[in-house]
Amino acid sequence: MVDLVFKDSEKKHKFHLVNPSPWPIVGAFSALFLVSGAILYMHYEMIWPMLAGLFLILFTMFMWWRDIIKESTFLKVHNSITEIGLRWGMALFITSEVMFFVAFFWAFFDASLLPKTFLAEYKEVFTGTLGIGVWPPKGIETFDPLDIPYLNTLILLLSGTTCTWAHHELREGIIKRHLKVYIIQFFWVSYFLFYKYMNTNMQLLVLLKVYILQLFTWQLVFMDFMF
Repeated sequence: MVDLVFKDSEKKHKFHLVNPSPWPIVGAFSALFLVSGAILYMHYEMIWPMLAGLFLILFTMFMWWRDIIKESTFLKVHNSITEIGLRWGMALFITSEVMFFVAFFWAFFDASLLPKTFLAEYKEVFTGTLGIGVWPPKGIETFDPLDIPYLNTLILLLSGTTCTWAHHELREGIIKRHLKVYIIQFFWVSYFLFYKYMNTNMQLLVLLKVYILQLFTWQLVFMDFMF
């Protein structure tokens, strides 16, 4: 594959024009295959389509990141503008995750602070548009928030700490110390998912898929160092 890089005398702009890549369309069909395979597995216990989709997703991630690292290290085509674009992409990704939790907690507090499930015993005294209800709904048994949720929160905060620590060690070029902190981060992710598996009805295959995706997602933190 010939890289679309022009000589300094011929290049009229500072932007990096990437090669036509097959990985976006391959990744899209791989995701479709994975979701379709998961539906077939849940309804008909056909496991091979989901495994094939998972393999294709991991293969696409590996090949796509390989091309990006090659552009950054061997071809030397990532300049300051390219780095800004990559950082903006990561910032938008994190923003989308933040907005997901905003929507989640918005729905939770909207349902808990002003329950809208109408209760028949209040129908004669309540004439407003909002229902009068109770939270949590009848028939739902709540669990102690200082038990599993508290432990998972601690693990999440500790993993964020070790992730930031490893990031700074990598940016400073202290590879040996970075690898040690990486092992600690690997332990926190493993412990979190193992604890989730032991305390829920999550199937082992689903746990493995979440485990792999979390490890790959965590790698995105170090992309700006390589670029």
